[in-house]
Amino acid sequence: ADYFLKYMTEGERARLPSNLMKPVDGLSGDEDFPKMAEGLTKRSYKSSDIDLIMGENFLRFFIEMLK
Repeated sequence: ADYFLKYMTEGERARLPSNLMKPVDGLSGDEDFPKMAEGLTKRSYKSSDIDLIMGENFLRFFIEMLK
């Protein structure tokens, strides 16, 4: 989430809650995104649910909004 901060003004960053972006162990940047799916698989999530969590919900919403 640090990459979002670089596009925000000083005032916008100052208004953010201090606990908004706590780091997640093992997820330090975009390159670690696939680790989320691996973790969900290890926790016995169904493949179809993992697909939704990893972006299909957003994609469906985005396509609907473009109609």
